Amino acid sequence: MDKKIDFQPYQLEITDYDHQGRGIGRVEGKVCFAYDVFVGEIIEVTKHKVYKKYNYVERFRLIKSDEGRVEPLCGVFGRCGGCTLQHMLPEVQRKQKLALVTTQLQHEGLEVEAVKFEESQPYGYRRKARLSVRYNKRHEKIWFGFRHIHLPKVIVDIEKCPILVDVLSNGLALIKSTINSLSIPDAIPQVEVMECQGKAIANIRHLKSLTDNDISLLKDMAEKLGWFIFLQPKGEGSTYLLKGPENKTTFALQQKGYQVQVGVHDFMQINERVNEKLVDKALEVLDLSKCDAILDLFCGVGNFSLALGQRAGHVLGVEVNDEMIGKANNNAQINQMQNVDFIKKDLFEEVSLLKTSSFNKCLIDPPRSGALAVVEVVEPKQFEKIVYVSCNPQTFIRDAVILQSKGYRLSEVTLFDMFAQTKHTELLAVFTL
Repeated sequence: MDKKIDFQPYQLEITDYDHQGRGIGRVEGKVCFAYDVFVGEIIEVTKHKVYKKYNYVERFRLIKSDEGRVEPLCGVFGRCGGCTLQHMLPEVQRKQKLALVTTQLQHEGLEVEAVKFEESQPYGYRRKARLSVRYNKRHEKIWFGFRHIHLPKVIVDIEKCPILVDVLSNGLALIKSTINSLSIPDAIPQVEVMECQGKAIANIRHLKSLTDNDISLLKDMAEKLGWFIFLQPKGEGSTYLLKGPENKTTFALQQKGYQVQVGVHDFMQINERVNEKLVDKALEVLDLSKCDAILDLFCGVGNFSLALGQRAGHVLGVEVNDEMIGKANNNAQINQMQNVDFIKKDLFEEVSLLKTSSFNKCLIDPPRSGALAVVEVVEPKQFEKIVYVSCNPQTFIRDAVILQSKGYRLSEVTLFDMFAQTKHTELLAVFTL
């Protein structure tokens, strides 16, 4: 970053969005990026960071506003990194997300008739979150919340969060005050909270030993909240249940005709209603029968696999994590699905399975980094249909271009508003021959 010089506020017209949804403007030919703005708005920049190739706007005053702008529901919006689109009406958010993905598809020559969109409730949907904790010695209290949107080392202090489901949001204040009362508030780096169909859970990570009084305070908090409280003194394997309404460490998510057991560290989509729509869409487009054998790659604990198993003849889920594979196999047993199997493979390294498989359909649900190693070895006409689920349009488009070069046609794309009030979206694409 360049050395700061005397700053003079300047006006900036927002002319475009980048692939992250940030507004773009130019001052004296230099690109400027700004959050919380619309194309067509004019702002007065009152604080920025200067880099060699661009400026990064940190504070601004509106000169000309867009009619799609609304007053944010949350008082820390603009500072908290938990969400970035509360200034936009939901229909404006939808239009922006559709436009961004459609433009990127077209830019890479990926033709599709239309990009569809599945809505979410705008608030009160998020059922899992990781909150940071930082002790402020000067004020002798903790900051508890998400990281600052501009200053990643700074924690924005909250006691409620409108995008969390109500039971989680309503419990934050007591968790915060209890941590403040512990003997080691400076040794609690984070708290993970999750909700599983009515059951609320918190996992508190601590870097120093807790005293007997600390344990008593945490148990009292669990009683008042009616939550399951877990403690994690070291790595994930050290996590244990301190106190809860029941003596259980895994939780059942009831789906349509089956259930998925998850633990506090297991991945699950943060938006339950939209995840149901996502699974339903995958079933619809795969159009399965007992004649079909399907690969479910990056399967986790079986979010898609078990649904697929209700209709397909055979499902093979593939995942790299030993613990997840164990839980996935347990989920298949609980649901008495003899046609669903799971194996451990690192799909970034071990892709020989794809070269020898006799499966006719495939579902791919990779992490943000995408599935490059997988799509590179997929043979032309190997699968009659591929469904690709992605939380990162950039890596999806990279992989889609490769599949298209092998003769697969991108026939359908649907965006799922899994992360309302944020720039992120979940994407489901269908490839056919």
